[in-house]
Amino acid sequence: MFTQIWADIGDEQSLEQNLSTFSGHIKNIARALSGLKKGALVLLDEAGAGTDPDEGAALAAALLDAFLDGGAVVMASTHYGELKLFASDHAKLVNASMEFDLKSLAPTYRFLPGTPGSSHAFKIAGRYGVPKDVIERAEHGFSQQERDVARMIEQLENAQRRAHKAQSEADKLAARLKRVEEEAERKIEQAEAARRRVGERASSELDELLRQIRIEADQVFERVKKEKSQESINAARNEIRSINSAAGELSREIRPEEKVVDSGIAVRKGVKVRIKNLNMTGVVTDDPRHGKVVVMVGAIRMDVDLKQVVPLEAPQPVVQKKSKGSSRMATRMRLEKATKISRELNIRQLRFEEAEEKLDQFLDDAIVAGVDEVRIVHGKGGGVLRKLTHDMLRRHSQIVSFEEADADSGGQGATVARLQ
Repeated sequence: MFTQIWADIGDEQSLEQNLSTFSGHIKNIARALSGLKKGALVLLDEAGAGTDPDEGAALAAALLDAFLDGGAVVMASTHYGELKLFASDHAKLVNASMEFDLKSLAPTYRFLPGTPGSSHAFKIAGRYGVPKDVIERAEHGFSQQERDVARMIEQLENAQRRAHKAQSEADKLAARLKRVEEEAERKIEQAEAARRRVGERASSELDELLRQIRIEADQVFERVKKEKSQESINAARNEIRSINSAAGELSREIRPEEKVVDSGIAVRKGVKVRIKNLNMTGVVTDDPRHGKVVVMVGAIRMDVDLKQVVPLEAPQPVVQKKSKGSSRMATRMRLEKATKISRELNIRQLRFEEAEEKLDQFLDDAIVAGVDEVRIVHGKGGGVLRKLTHDMLRRHSQIVSFEEADADSGGQGATVARLQ
């Protein structure tokens, strides 16, 4: 890291060589200056000591400048107040000191950058038994400027000590706050994980309850198809309303409110919608009134809370106006299909051609009846009828999606398809 290391430390006085303390120091320093290379480290202990203090301080300042100009990194110790002031005004020098405990009058060996240290000569002398009156005379011998400099240095030391203590307390507080923050984050993560587990469990329970509700609704449709009377249809409507109400209460209690992306479609007559709490689709037959809307699900008219309705598709514009007779006929055909159509087709053990024909007819009837979801039982076997079913569903323009049935509903042996 350094190209050279020059050190002038200790007392180099020698009677044999006629060297005083000052001469010994200067001999070392002169040799360092003559052989100095850029990037050297120079260590000076008590620079300029051993001679007249004023001359020694002035010489020390000049030596520091010479070493710095030569590209060296210098660390020098001193008790000269003038040298401390010189360093405080120098662009390349920084004062520093070792902390001194004024109560115990002992060094703490803590390095304090940025603050020049005070020598505390009078206080140390008093501790070691020098009479008080002698110390007072010494203090009076100090010039006003020297007293001001000593007082300024002592104040800087005290300020540095207070700042260090405050910083230490601040660091401890910051560390404690960090630990509290980490603990809080950990507890929040634990609470969030617990909430997710509860939510997943509740959502799973809700899905099972809604599946039971849909099964119950299918049973109502089957009964309507068999009886075909207006009374049975009215009774079915009432049952569907009860099922709808129960599903809504379950959804509100267990599952959080669903965030719906605005499709830009207003709920009005003719709009295709999804009923959130039943997960069923239908068509709005009348414009909403008093927070309710009438939805036609298959052959059943349902009064639904407007908040539970999600618009899916706006009504298609009529290209050619149909006569009232043809409209009534289409409605009658749709109702007739709705009362007869089953939501499930079993093609197991059928020949390929026969299964293909029955599945094609079944899908057409379901579309005419306005059924939104059907179940095809094809069995597991060699997978031929399963592949036929998936290929036909994939090609059909009215199929929105299809998937393997739940384990309770047939698993790999059945497929559930959703229609437009």
